[in-house]
Amino acid sequence: MRRCSNRQRAFTLIETMLAVLLLGLLASGAVLSFSKPVRASRAQQGIDEVCAADRAARLAATRTDRAVRLTFDPRGRSIRLYERDQIRSQVILNDAAGIDRILVGQRLVRGESATIDFSGSGYSASYAIHLPSAWIVFHGLTGQTTFTPNEQTARTILDPQAN
Repeated sequence: MRRCSNRQRAFTLIETMLAVLLLGLLASGAVLSFSKPVRASRAQQGIDEVCAADRAARLAATRTDRAVRLTFDPRGRSIRLYERDQIRSQVILNDAAGIDRILVGQRLVRGESATIDFSGSGYSASYAIHLPSAWIVFHGLTGQTTFTPNEQTARTILDPQAN
């Protein structure tokens, strides 16, 4: 014989709260595991944009056979390419790729705009840009880039006789 019971089985409030707490912990762990790769990706995007701006300036100069200039503005996180005193293009860097220091020769520029002039042949002075992840040294005659983790190495690359 079967007994009928009016009592139904259900989860208690404590069991439900524990399940929600566990889901919350798992979700926060997933978010934290994705934040580092996203930051690294944004930093790499900034490096790519700075390198692309240098290439664009060299290409614009050689294509038009006229001098152009790049202006790096750390406060506005922007890079502007000028032809004949008119802005030809502008890049706004993301938060993870802000420029904080610029080396032109042995002159260090902090927090201010710096301008790099390119001849009609696409040549410029050698210079270095510091992003949060690394220094990027641009070789003026070739446009080749070198990545280095510290300022002293960037200075040595820019002017080997000075060190």
